[in-house]
Amino acid sequence: MLRGGWNIPVVDRRDGISARNERSHPEALFAATATLVGVGCKDIIAWSRRHFAWQSVACINSGTGTIDSMTISKIRLVIFDCDGTLVDSQHTIVGCFQSAFENVGLAVPEAEAIRRNVGLSVHEFIRRLVPDAGDDRIEQVREGYREAYTAMRSQADFDEPLYPGLVETLDRLELSGHLFGVATGKSLPGLKRTLDLHGLLKRFVTLQTADLNPGKPNPSMINQAINETGVEAVDAVMIGDTSFDMEMARNAGVLAVGVSWGYHTSKDLYDAGARAVIDNFDELPSLLPLLWEKHYERPKHNYRHRRTAGRRHRRFIRCDLVS
Repeated sequence: MLRGGWNIPVVDRRDGISARNERSHPEALFAATATLVGVGCKDIIAWSRRHFAWQSVACINSGTGTIDSMTISKIRLVIFDCDGTLVDSQHTIVGCFQSAFENVGLAVPEAEAIRRNVGLSVHEFIRRLVPDAGDDRIEQVREGYREAYTAMRSQADFDEPLYPGLVETLDRLELSGHLFGVATGKSLPGLKRTLDLHGLLKRFVTLQTADLNPGKPNPSMINQAINETGVEAVDAVMIGDTSFDMEMARNAGVLAVGVSWGYHTSKDLYDAGARAVIDNFDELPSLLPLLWEKHYERPKHNYRHRRTAGRRHRRFIRCDLVS
């Protein structure tokens, strides 16, 4: 039990036992750090679950089994788009929209035109394809899309596979102290169904959808994700496959990373503000630290002394962000 009454659970690799705490308190962790840091330990065999914007790492002495040291580090938030980034839903989206347009008597759009607008809210998506359509007409198409999607999901051979390497990448990023979120043009019920289908729902701590926020490229979804997790914008990154994702990230002041396997080209992504474009998920864990290192300088304890009312004070100078 740590000072202040907060438990730091342990993952002991000697016995293969793990335990995680969802509510480790930052102030208690700081108190523990002040007490414990200073005694050397080489084998990191325990850590506590991160909460808010902090991750604690407890080091247990292999011989005595006692805690020798503890370090505290800020964690980072990785926000993913869904369609075209996490799951390959292209055939579903194209087929459902073409069916919806046909059923209401509108000209059926080409598949490429549909792909170019994936990522927007359904309302904005339809408006771009049919600029002169009124709200009633847009609602008819939207309802037709929902019906077509529901019918397709009920088919025995329905499949929206994850892109290769996603689960392994989430595992690696989680171990290095990252939180996960989703920002998508889907509705919240639709997003939850998709994630739950693949057993991923509980891995994402914040879900932002176009039925609860303004659609992309408005930064609202990213801002809300940041607020819910307690991280700073400088410690967040948006991963997506469309220029709308990159523009949203730029508008929110967070890093933007594109994926080349989705709906927009790599050139589109770079033009919209992507700092990098990856060709597979395996690249992400090693890429993110490099991008963050370039994105900003970590705060350094540079002190300037000044006299105020006869007493000496220290002023902490934080490094400015590097654009």
